[in-house]
Amino acid sequence: MQQLKNYLKNKGRLTGFASYSMVLLIALISILIVSLIQSRLLLSIYRRQSLSDTLVNEYAAESEIYDIFTRVVTYGATFPPDDVLTLPDGTQLTIDTEEDPITGDQAVTVTARRPYAVTILRGDRTVTVTGTDRVEIILAIDCTGSMDNPSGTVDGFGKPTTRIEEAENAALAFVDAIIAHPNYDRFYIGVEVFGIDAAWLKVDPLDVTSADLTPTNNHAQVRTSIAASFGHDTSFIESPACSLVIDNTSIGSSFALARDYFMAYPVPLGLTVKRAEVLITDGAPNSRMPYADCPDTDFGGDNFCPAFRHFCPGKFYENTKIPQWQCDNAYMSSCLAKREDDVTTPLIVNCNECQGRSRDFVRCVLAKSGTTYTEPPPSSLVYSGGVRDPDVDAYVVTIYNGVSPEIRGIFETYATKYFDLGNAANLTTILGDIFDDIVTSTSSFTLRRIIPAP
Repeated sequence: MQQLKNYLKNKGRLTGFASYSMVLLIALISILIVSLIQSRLLLSIYRRQSLSDTLVNEYAAESEIYDIFTRVVTYGATFPPDDVLTLPDGTQLTIDTEEDPITGDQAVTVTARRPYAVTILRGDRTVTVTGTDRVEIILAIDCTGSMDNPSGTVDGFGKPTTRIEEAENAALAFVDAIIAHPNYDRFYIGVEVFGIDAAWLKVDPLDVTSADLTPTNNHAQVRTSIAASFGHDTSFIESPACSLVIDNTSIGSSFALARDYFMAYPVPLGLTVKRAEVLITDGAPNSRMPYADCPDTDFGGDNFCPAFRHFCPGKFYENTKIPQWQCDNAYMSSCLAKREDDVTTPLIVNCNECQGRSRDFVRCVLAKSGTTYTEPPPSSLVYSGGVRDPDVDAYVVTIYNGVSPEIRGIFETYATKYFDLGNAANLTTILGDIFDDIVTSTSSFTLRRIIPAP
């Protein structure tokens, strides 16, 4: 009986221990489950915070890279140095910049740091002259007597300059911009002057038999020739280049000379060549030279029509072009009938009928071939007789006040771009803008993530 009591007593103890053990085991399992759930919950929270910080970092870093390149490419800002920034939300940015002084290639690396994430982004910009093997530019400078007028600005000593001086300064700065370009060797530039006719600058301006300054990539020679060709006024002593042309204004003659050059030297097969003409003038067209490719009598005809009769054959200042350009009674009857003596004296007899013909000549050589244009009022002319190659850009800059609505309408309608400055004070700046427009540089831009080092 005693043994039975002991057995039951021990069995009760074992059952209690087993129950206690089971409860303890369940408690431990419950703690583990709760801990696991809590860990996963915390991990999820941290992951979400890390993802949030990563997104914030990427946005901040990418925005900073785009902001830098937008300021540099679009607005011409200086490429910035390295920098460290703390944004209002606490994001820390470390900005490392690189720029190749030879190629102009640029890179920006931005490291963005937040408590739960580090992000590194790099933006690379490669600068090229887009798809162009060569750029050919012809710069035309007005050499008429009115270019002796004040420019509207002064030199470094406070002395007023003339329009021809500012044209020279702008031309030299234009060449300097080419020399400074990473792809300078692709740029070919030629320089011409114009009055009633047009002529190439001479390599040696004091030797009329020297070579023409047609487009070349010998930029040092171009610069030297420009500096020696122009001075304070248009006299031979100051500006020998201006003696190459007849005084008075035929803007069409300049574009005709450039067109003849481009036609004589077509783009070589397999090459992509960008071509442009840039013209500076301080006067409205009042004359025209003969040009067979603009023969339609409704738009000027193939004839010589000077602003003043004394340039006609047999008159005081008769032109010496070979063959000698003739003044025909068919289109200058009113002017030729005047009785004033401009044979033995330099008396000025105006040929007002030549003004309309000179404007028509500009229309012909400035308007693109195969294109129909409608000019704004007051002319409202519908015109489709242009001969300019559509692949050649044409820029016109006027540096005098009071451009007539009709002349402005012609330039705005037919030129690639027209700049009405009012004077020559900002001519150098505008030619710089034109150079940037001609170059049409583009950026090959790549943005990539860099894995942070541990």
